[in-house]
This record gives sequence, structure tokens and C-alpha cells, in this order.
Amino acid sequence: MKKIIVLVLTFIVSDVAVAEYQLPEIGEIEVLMEERYAIIQVDRKCETLSGLAKFYMKSRQNEVSKDYQYSSVDKSKLPDDMKLKEKQIIRQAHEIPVFHAESDRKKIEVIFENNAFLECRKKGMGADWKLY
Repeated sequence: MKKIIVLVLTFIVSDVAVAEYQLPEIGEIEVLMEERYAIIQVDRKCETLSGLAKFYMKSRQNEVSKDYQYSSVDKSKLPDDMKLKEKQIIRQAHEIPVFHAESDRKKIEVIFENNAFLECRKKGMGADWKLY
């Protein structure tokens, strides 16, 4: 008998807890979805730009000229805000000397790539980034 009473009380308490919870309205759900989408979009831009940072640093280490790299940005189909960041990345890549040891080249590529992602996530697209 005690088991039945405990079981019934458990169902009653759980039903009360569910009854007190109110699901968000459609508008609130839409706001959550929009916020999530905005974060995903930023992450995609940050991932893209960090990959480009690695590419441009690797090109820099292979002594590809700044003008040549800039011309590739001009031909790019990326949005204008990302093109501006690409040019900033190229400019900073060319402030770094060319290393001759392969291990040093790899290190600066990784540093540049990771700093680009972190700066993008912390500061966003509108701020200047420090990549080294």
C-alpha cells in the first residue's frame, strides 16, 4: 500500500511540475533561432578567415608578393567585410619576416591561423586584429 501511495504522489508532483512550466511563445522561439543563426554565421566567417590567414602566411613564407595577394582578394567573391579583413591579414603577414627553418614556418602559420580565429570571435569583424 505504501508503494502505491508513493507512486501516486510521484505522479501528482511530476504533473504539477509540468503544469507550472510554460513553453515559450513562437516569437520567443524565433528570437532564439535568429540568435543561434547569427552566432553560426560569425563562426563561419571566423573559420573562413582563420583558414585564409594560414594560407596568406604560408604564401608570405614562400615569398609571394603582397600585391599578388591583394589582387587575389579583389577577385574574391567573399562579402566586402571579409575582403577588408583579408587585406588586413595580408598586411600583417607581410610585417612578419620570412623564416628559413620549416619548423618556424609551420609555427607562424599556426599562430597566425589561431590568432585570426580568436580575434574574430573576441572582437568581431569591425575591430582591428592583432595576429602576431
